[in-house]
Amino acid sequence: MRVKTLRTSTSALLSTVVLMAGCFGGAPAPDSCSIEVVGLDELKRSDQGIDVAYRVRGSAGSPAETWLVARVSADKYLPGGGVKVGPGPFEAIIELKLTGMPRGFVAVLEVAEKRCRAEAPLPIE
Repeated sequence: MRVKTLRTSTSALLSTVVLMAGCFGGAPAPDSCSIEVVGLDELKRSDQGIDVAYRVRGSAGSPAETWLVARVSADKYLPGGGVKVGPGPFEAIIELKLTGMPRGFVAVLEVAEKRCRAEAPLPIE
């Protein structure tokens, strides 16, 4: 009787440890995010301005949105439209239409009210 109780207790303890490892070790946090700019996807210049699109790659812990932002001055940014991504790894194309060339571009990923950013190089034509 004692051996059976010990085996049952050991089995229950092992099941609990395996379950906890799955919950805490394998799944990313809902607000986890990472983003990187892979490269320039499209660049169009015209009399009206510039259309630019970058390919980004990353990971989101829950459903998220990513977009491109133009840095116009030290404290002024112009955002583009967003693209829904995640949860999990993703690759997306984010674009922006402008009337002039900004100082720089930033790719933004927002997940669970947390934002991750990655600088995008200025396109050279």
